[in-house]
Amino acid sequence: MSRISHKSSASGEAKINGRKVEIRPGEMILGAARRLGIEIPTLCHAESLAPEGGCRLCVVHSEHHDTPIASCHTPLTAGMDLQTHHVRVEKLRRSLLQMHLESANRTGFDPNALWRGPFFNLLNTYRVHDVISRPKKKSSRKSRKPEAKKHHPMVQFDSTACIGCRLCVKTCDHIAERHVFQIEGRASKTRVRPLGGEDLRDSPCTACGACVDRCPTGAVIDVDRRFGWPRDAEVSEVESVCGYCSVGCRTRVVTIDGLVRKVGAPLTGTATNPDGLLCQKGRFGHTHNLTWERLDAPMKRLGAGFRNVKWDEALEFFAKRLTEIVDQHGPESFAALASTRATAESNYLLQKFCRSVIGSPHIDSSARLCHTASFEAMDESLGVSAATASFADIDRATCLVVAGADPDTSHPVLATRIRKAAAAGARLIVIDARRTELAEIADVFLRTEPGQDLAWLNQIAKALLKALPESATTEIDGAEIFRDALKRIPERIKGGISGTAELLPEHRGQTLFLWGTGLSHQGKTPIQSLINLAILTRNASGLLPLGGQNNLQGCLDVGAAPEWLPGRRHINDPQTLTRLESLWGKPLPTARGMTAPEIIEAAESGKLKALWIMGHEAIHAHPDTEKTLAALQNLDLLVVQDLFYTDTSKHADLLFPAASCFEQSGVQINAERRMQLLQPAVDPPGLARSDWAIIGTVARKLGASWPPYDAADLWREISRVAPEIFGGVSHRRLEETPEGIQWPCPTTDHDGTERLPAPRIRLVPTLPQPEDPADEEFPLILITGRRLEHFNAGSESRRNFGRRLVDGDFLAISKEDAAKLGIEVGNRVRLESQQGSIEVTCELSDRLKPGLVCLSHHFPQTRANRLTGTRLDSVAVRLRKVDGKPES
Repeated sequence: MSRISHKSSASGEAKINGRKVEIRPGEMILGAARRLGIEIPTLCHAESLAPEGGCRLCVVHSEHHDTPIASCHTPLTAGMDLQTHHVRVEKLRRSLLQMHLESANRTGFDPNALWRGPFFNLLNTYRVHDVISRPKKKSSRKSRKPEAKKHHPMVQFDSTACIGCRLCVKTCDHIAERHVFQIEGRASKTRVRPLGGEDLRDSPCTACGACVDRCPTGAVIDVDRRFGWPRDAEVSEVESVCGYCSVGCRTRVVTIDGLVRKVGAPLTGTATNPDGLLCQKGRFGHTHNLTWERLDAPMKRLGAGFRNVKWDEALEFFAKRLTEIVDQHGPESFAALASTRATAESNYLLQKFCRSVIGSPHIDSSARLCHTASFEAMDESLGVSAATASFADIDRATCLVVAGADPDTSHPVLATRIRKAAAAGARLIVIDARRTELAEIADVFLRTEPGQDLAWLNQIAKALLKALPESATTEIDGAEIFRDALKRIPERIKGGISGTAELLPEHRGQTLFLWGTGLSHQGKTPIQSLINLAILTRNASGLLPLGGQNNLQGCLDVGAAPEWLPGRRHINDPQTLTRLESLWGKPLPTARGMTAPEIIEAAESGKLKALWIMGHEAIHAHPDTEKTLAALQNLDLLVVQDLFYTDTSKHADLLFPAASCFEQSGVQINAERRMQLLQPAVDPPGLARSDWAIIGTVARKLGASWPPYDAADLWREISRVAPEIFGGVSHRRLEETPEGIQWPCPTTDHDGTERLPAPRIRLVPTLPQPEDPADEEFPLILITGRRLEHFNAGSESRRNFGRRLVDGDFLAISKEDAAKLGIEVGNRVRLESQQGSIEVTCELSDRLKPGLVCLSHHFPQTRANRLTGTRLDSVAVRLRKVDGKPES
């Protein structure tokens, strides 16, 4: 059969199985048939992949062709009259299936290994069981399979179930960009093999699972599918949003008998994950939802421990104790820490509780420790406090600048998108102290010194100004002061600086700047310096800070910060204050409240008496663990609301059991300002409740005349409170628009805003940072980093499959430093700073230069924040090898 080429007609009709179908430009026959609900068998075809036409099972009968035609790569044209299950093609499909089986048998195929999926169903449909050559004993091929204990804990490859369709190869090469699989052999002996052997731990596999979704035989299978489920099980599926990083990937949550058992991605792709890709955590990071460690009832302190209580008793205790404290010490003796993991509705209600029920301005969140500095810098320079760009700009930009971020570990789906853009021709500039994976493919890698990004960015700005005519900046506010400030900085030209300064002017107005906590942990000045580069190259609409948590953006958007009111309005904005006081019926505090670090300071000093922490592992998230611990122990009342009994919970007077992202409804807002609706897939365990439900009940117990809200009611209130950005959005509209809507969306007929215009453009001079803190006594610089397998303080990821790959924190050290200190892989070392010391296991890294060490921070027993003092970025340390077991 030869491939027949057609030009797709832009108009007209065709017939498929006697049904008329309208022609769509560029649409293949297969797509048109599926649009009609007609399923055509395929083996080598999958959504988001270019058609190959290799398996030939998709052939259809055409009245105008002598031979069947492949529907996957033949455009539908006007006048076609097609039959998808004509007797001729059905007979041909049976023969093709026989050929596939015979070919697979020659390369070790074992029918006993076949998963009951698409290929198995095709064999049943076309009754080809008689050609399967079954081995006499099921164990005869056992030696071909790796032992179970050596398998990757999430994804496994079994060559005996492979029929060579190559979908895993194409998926990994073109969607995941990981190139895990290779083709071996020739002609009839061709077979698929992972690099490094059948144990995927020895390959570049990141366990994204995209190949699993597309494998028709179970040759590539994941842990969720491997154990199956009973035939009579009640299976349901809900489309929702991932609850990990700020990309906000769309997910398909599969429940079995009321329990979350599998998470996948829409294979057709969405705005956030256009190729239907998820990362390891998004796909497999759901088993914490089933753990026995979940809090399922309120708990009240009893001596050194806790006892379960009913909600009435817990609420009565909280209301009575908080009333006593506020009556005695005033409303400002109370503070709350909101959660960048909780829904927008929950964070909105907690800040409303603080400001209108208690009268306290002290509301903040873990965003303060992550990206608040980014938004402060953007507000000062541009008058906006959110991303001005969208993820889609990654595909459109001709130049990408990634500064202080390692998206391969923190935002893997976005990293894949960046990698694809670079492969398609976009220039890539990476600015980082570490040689990240993206640095390896960058056109320019500017390797900075830890904590010295500002100095390097100012050098780039200085080089840019030399290259640009003075007229290029005359209309920009602050340009003259900015120029004068840069003249006072000594010139330091290095390859990366000059290379960056040469590239950026070539891509004026077409460059996207992305940055992470490697920059924001140094404060707002390095970010302002990066924004200055964007302004100088006419790229102010190309700024995209990569927040670490799923709803960091939304937490701030609804006012869970001391300097912001809902709708990103400043705390002293008279119009917003008047609107809120009218809607809430209470006068509000107008003073700026305390930030999260200031709240800890106030608790330690005794100024703060009561603290409510929602979904935030404060002890391990805040710098200086000992200081945070002392502060929490000094409170008269500590209430912790969480999924688990965390290290922070151990010091609480009262614990509230919260619902997870799989158990509640609400809005999440990702890093590109995209509002998406979280949908509940299962019920919370025991007496656990949604965060917003708990807050509402507490408020009513304290006498607030709040109605019994649900999440949709709360969002309606938010849209009235902040109509300029949320006025056109409702839960119903988000249900009807699963792609989500980017704010501002002020009216119901508004489509949302892809690029956020800046009210002003201002160049802000930035002062040099302090010199490198390393000295003879503490000669190494410590930075902290993330691992792909884990998330934040690890409360969830340590209870998922990620722990089977990485079961502890590690200190990465350069091979040069390791050799100098006599350290080998797996050695225990004592890491010391001026603030404290810890013991940790070492690993060698070729991504770090001498003098730099990097510590992950996902396991509480590491106590990484003992070393940092009040610093959020780098700290000077020394290390020495120790013997014996890890510290307890």
